[in-house]
Amino acid sequence: MTRPTAPQMGTYRLLDTSPQALASQFSAAQEKIARGAKLLAELKESDIEISLTPKDEVWRCDSVVLYRYRPEVERPLAVPVLIAYALVGRYQMVDLELERSFVRKLLAQGLDVYVIDWGLPKRYQRWHAMDDYVNGYLDDCVDVVREKSGASAINLLGICQGGVFSLCYAALHPQKKVPLIESFPGWITPKNRRCSSQIRRDASFTL
Repeated sequence: MTRPTAPQMGTYRLLDTSPQALASQFSAAQEKIARGAKLLAELKESDIEISLTPKDEVWRCDSVVLYRYRPEVERPLAVPVLIAYALVGRYQMVDLELERSFVRKLLAQGLDVYVIDWGLPKRYQRWHAMDDYVNGYLDDCVDVVREKSGASAINLLGICQGGVFSLCYAALHPQKKVPLIESFPGWITPKNRRCSSQIRRDASFTL
């Protein structure tokens, strides 16, 4: 009776952990980092072409700017969409490139799209609280969009931290008739899923 033989193992090359090899690898990594840092230092903002969809500034307060994207149809839908992104991230994430642009997809569907640019953080903003953003800047932007569009109600699309702002705003200002078409708070747990669902019911807005 012959014993079964163990399957042949593939050939593996052991990692060289000698001091000379590690020093060589460390030196190569330093050179790559130096080349990358040099390349980044030479880049200008104008060299990086993102957020190319045409838009116009319609309102500004402090470092916060409200833009309206130019419609791609002659008569856009009556109810506009206001996009609120996060403070840390940049609103350009929804309009990266011509073929990778969430905004362009909305415009192609005939929507009238606005977006909030929270701007780069300034030293004085260290005193800002959520109230300043929700009941201050966001509320002002909603009023401007309603005035510009002539619509009594608008759709609010909150993404990441902007989703948190949007949920709070819709709950605190039901008289503004701001339905959330979607909200991405940025983290999902059973607890905050229940909380956001309760807010949606209390605020009486649609998804």
